[in-house]
Amino acid sequence: CDEHLYPWYWNPIVQVALADGVGCYKKGVEYAHGGLSVQECCTLQIVVEKSSRDVVNTTVSIHDVVWRGLRCHVVLDSDVENITLDIRLQSGNADSSVVVKQNRFQNEDVASVIIEDDALEGEKAVIVLLNAEGKVIAEQKTIIGGV
Repeated sequence: CDEHLYPWYWNPIVQVALADGVGCYKKGVEYAHGGLSVQECCTLQIVVEKSSRDVVNTTVSIHDVVWRGLRCHVVLDSDVENITLDIRLQSGNADSSVVVKQNRFQNEDVASVIIEDDALEGEKAVIVLLNAEGKVIAEQKTIIGGV
């Protein structure tokens, strides 16, 4: 089958293949169904990949959150080891952390962190608990400053 390739009007890098006898819309010609549309010519390519976030299942959960100004106190449902507290704008993105320094729960059920930028007060964020490997094991939405 010999097809003819034509550049697509909105993106000339994309080419559309038309078989002989298939018409296109032309300026000044009355509309007549039978022309090809982009939906009939283009095939989507969908790629499904495993998330890079790797949330790990755990029994640790956040029991209580208390804001005192820009200091956030987090209480867990039980004493834990090697769990780190962070607050991020995007839970799976370590670069979006807004704390001065992450804080580790030291065989206790309470830890706190301080928010670095006071301009973030009132913004949505996520309290994130990390395991020893730095993987997210629990998270909870919050408003910075508890406003």
